[in-house]
Amino acid sequence: MPLPTTDPAGPEKALRAFLRAFENCDLPAMEAAFAPEATSFDRAPPVPGDLSLYRRKSGMPAGMRQLALALPTAQLGPPYHHLQPANLSVERYDDFAIAMFELEGADNLGRRTVILRRYGEHWLIVHLHASNVYLPSSAP
Repeated sequence: MPLPTTDPAGPEKALRAFLRAFENCDLPAMEAAFAPEATSFDRAPPVPGDLSLYRRKSGMPAGMRQLALALPTAQLGPPYHHLQPANLSVERYDDFAIAMFELEGADNLGRRTVILRRYGEHWLIVHLHASNVYLPSSAP
C-alpha cells in the first residue's frame, strides 16, 4: 500500500486554482480543471425528493455550473463569492491526491472531497464529492 508523500504542493496548487476559478465564476477554467473521465456527487439537490440528483454524474457537479452561470447575472464581481476552505488536508499518493476541506456557512457546513490525478505536469480533478449538513432549523 503506498504511503502518502509529504509534498502536496502540486495537487494543492491545482485545487486552489480551481477554487479561485469557481469564486470568479470562470466556467471555462472550472471545466478545464476536470479530467475528461471525471465524476462527481453534487451537494444537496435544488429539488427536494428527486433522488436522481443525488446519483453519481459525469464531469463537474451541476450545482457548480448553475452557480457559475447565475451569480454573474445577480451581483457585481468577480469574485462573486468567497470560499474559505477550512481544515484543508491534502494527501498525495504517487500520481493521485485526496483533498478534503470544509466550507462554513451561516446555517450549514459544506464538506468536500476532491480526488486529483497527475497527468504529466498537470493535476486534474477526477472526482469531487460535495455534501452539505444543515442545522435542523434550516434544512432544505
